[in-house]
Amino acid sequence: MNRLLEAHGALWAATSTGVFRLASDGWIAFDELPALAHAPIDLVYEDRDGNLWLGGDIGLARVRNGHVDEYVASNAPGGQPGMRTAFEDREGNLWLGSQWQGLTRVWSSWTRRYSTAEGLTDRIVWSVAKDPDGKRLWVGGNDGLSVLEDGRYRHVVPARALPHPHAYNLLAEPGRLWLGTRGGLRVLDAGDSTPRALPVLAPIGGAQINALARAHDGPLWIGTTEGLFRFDGSSLRRFGAADGLADPRVRFVLDTPGALLVGTQDGLFARRGDRFVRDTDPGLPKALDVTAITQLHDGRLVVGTLNETSYVKDGHRWYALGAAQGMPGNAAFFFAEHGNYLWVGGIRGIARVPLSDIAALTTGRAARVRGEMLLNERGDRLAGQQGYCCNGAGTSKGVLVGDTLWLPTRDGVVAMDTTAIRKNPVAPGVAVERVEAGRDWMDAWRLQGRDLPNRARDATIEFTATSFQDPKSVQLRYRLRGYDADWIDADMGTRRARYTNLPPGHYVFEVIASNNAGVWSPKPASLAFDVPPVFVETRAFIALCVAGLALLMFAGYRFQRHRYRLRQQALEALVEQRTEALALANRQLEDASHTDPLTGLRNRRYIGAQLPADLSFYDRQLGGDSPNDKAMLFALVDIDHFKQVNDRYGHRAGDVVLQQFASVLSNLVRTGDYVARWGGEEFLLVFRPMPERNVSTIGERIQQAVATHPFDLGNGMVLPLTCSVGLSQYPIVRNEDGARFGWEAMIELADQSLYYVKTNGRNGWAAFRPTPSTDLAELVENMHTGLTGMLARDALRIVGRIAGRPVGG
Repeated sequence: MNRLLEAHGALWAATSTGVFRLASDGWIAFDELPALAHAPIDLVYEDRDGNLWLGGDIGLARVRNGHVDEYVASNAPGGQPGMRTAFEDREGNLWLGSQWQGLTRVWSSWTRRYSTAEGLTDRIVWSVAKDPDGKRLWVGGNDGLSVLEDGRYRHVVPARALPHPHAYNLLAEPGRLWLGTRGGLRVLDAGDSTPRALPVLAPIGGAQINALARAHDGPLWIGTTEGLFRFDGSSLRRFGAADGLADPRVRFVLDTPGALLVGTQDGLFARRGDRFVRDTDPGLPKALDVTAITQLHDGRLVVGTLNETSYVKDGHRWYALGAAQGMPGNAAFFFAEHGNYLWVGGIRGIARVPLSDIAALTTGRAARVRGEMLLNERGDRLAGQQGYCCNGAGTSKGVLVGDTLWLPTRDGVVAMDTTAIRKNPVAPGVAVERVEAGRDWMDAWRLQGRDLPNRARDATIEFTATSFQDPKSVQLRYRLRGYDADWIDADMGTRRARYTNLPPGHYVFEVIASNNAGVWSPKPASLAFDVPPVFVETRAFIALCVAGLALLMFAGYRFQRHRYRLRQQALEALVEQRTEALALANRQLEDASHTDPLTGLRNRRYIGAQLPADLSFYDRQLGGDSPNDKAMLFALVDIDHFKQVNDRYGHRAGDVVLQQFASVLSNLVRTGDYVARWGGEEFLLVFRPMPERNVSTIGERIQQAVATHPFDLGNGMVLPLTCSVGLSQYPIVRNEDGARFGWEAMIELADQSLYYVKTNGRNGWAAFRPTPSTDLAELVENMHTGLTGMLARDALRIVGRIAGRPVGG
């Protein structure tokens, strides 16, 4: 006997020979599942939803209403042997302990994925279609066609039987399945095992089939990369530019009561007779790549586009439905209207928005909608569950069966139960953990209600919040009552607050947190402490000083008025003289430590002292409410072939060139900019914030100024010189919370740009620029090892001009 548990109205026993249930006539073996019969069972646990969990070395089973609802063998994908214990926390997370593989967290999900574990031959799926019998799904993928039925796949048509391996588009009709590939169209009739080509469809050739739609009046409309086709059962007609379709690359076709709508890679078109007319109603930008179309029950049209913004048409006007309106950014491939929501499947994941919000937006009653992401690929904060979704633009990119959405993904088919979406109602637990006063750390509870120790005026307070459903989506706010005017949002990943030079007084540090559903803790965790005054800060000391000073002044006035005046004048003169001398010496000393003796420019030490303050000031400007399109610029300049000057004309001539080079650069900067000798023949120019559109001209100005200057060696020799310039701008990417570079990284990036110029011909300038796929963490990691790989993957681009030739773009 390993475990006893009362659940489901009975007493359950987990033993070394299986699971038994106590009934009126004695113990009865629970052998509904053969794998559980006679197998050692160590785990029996009932969760708050009434699920009974049974486990051991054989795997894990979930029993619902007395029957096995789900079973994962230990050797199956996702299975774990050695299940021994379980615990359900306050958020509903079920923690399973394995003797061999540690701790696993299980929680109720509103999605389920059907992939290779369920028999799919290739993970990548392009299309899904509901069979007219309603009992199965047709699934097109990288390896042909499969059928999903009763939770398992059956491979029906192998890739070799198709003109192209990818079954990209499907249309299931009674007795026939239309099967569109990336290289032509085939049909699979009931009873056949091999798809066939219809001779009448031969003009379609090897075009990619993006859309298959049956019109209400009978014809089949076929959208391809080579135009739109109409098949009436006996004849085929193509529609292209001559028929009004400016772009023959058709992605989507939708038959509506008002007109046949066609989405292309160059906008939305409607059929008028035998011609197609572009939709030019206000609000819809031109040249949109339309990826999906639907018509809501109230008549409004919704189109998805590749620019991650959808558009809603009400009457004769379109309204944007994107990030600015509260909708998660997503290139929509599929729309479904269900349960008072519009559901959107796209390249980023699955989102939904209340239909009432769309109506309010299009009627001017609201400026934003309550869009929310429920499944996302990137694992973004406050964006639901993480998982692959979705794949491909066009028709058959999703289907609604009952209350469940079925969508193709890069890892099988994902099913989302729209009725199972339950947000986490439990606020995170928050705690103040420890405090650093001076150089000593102490547990927070030891400081509660006491004075800050060690006569410290600086304090670092660490805090935390616990929510296991989606820890990265936990948001924290803190404040120090008696010091902070309002709550402060903690940066992502930050769990500490630093305070310096606290004045004497009573303080209460408070911290609150919200979970992945935006539920905030009802009351803060708090830590109360005092900063006691020293004697010189007390009222008694101040009163004593005032009284003594008054007495001294009275005595001096009465007894030594004249003498004191003379001495005061002499002393003031002496103090002023010595103060001026000391200030002059300090200025000379500081200036000497920050100045290059050869060129008279600032040196590397000055840069290290000045730049952090400059970047901090610029960051505060950038964090303001007003828009800011300006950027600071770093230019690292190197004299081309300077070693040859020293070798041929001597180091004295080299020094003269360096001095003149410094003068040329100094003439290029404005008030507030500065030039420094970075080392050897390298110089650094730091330009205060300027409009980003002007940044690209700086490299040209520096290069031209050097190239056109005659360098006089003082002995009748005049040398023409060129230079190489590496640029970097701060910030390199905007709107990246907490991801800005420090000044050392910006100079390193400029050095990488300089290295690119020098290794590609010299006499030019270059700068690395981000692309939409730039990952700042990867950029920092590769900074010292080279950026060639990021350039090759278009994760970074280079712009500039080298030896008179433009580079990058």
